[in-house]
Amino acid sequence: MTGKPSPFPITEPLQKSPKGKKIAFVDCGTPVCALFAQIAEGGATAAGMEMTVVKAGFEPDKVQAAFDTILQDKYDGVIVAALPPPLWERQLK
Repeated sequence: MTGKPSPFPITEPLQKSPKGKKIAFVDCGTPVCALFAQIAEGGATAAGMEMTVVKAGFEPDKVQAAFDTILQDKYDGVIVAALPPPLWERQLK
């Protein structure tokens, strides 16, 4: 990416409100993931969304199970912080 960053704070309104949407935050089990979840929850609440923290850890079978649960529960969006993509690429498709 080149050039200057866009101005902050952003003042352009969203074209469609995310109010009422369900999002999942995948918690990798580290303090950093817990901190990211706390930060994301504030933003989700401010936007009128419901955020659920789904514990995954780093073990491949637990990550797969967490993402399978997210797919089954039909979330509108997912936040993945600090988990290597190869552990959840299958569910991304």
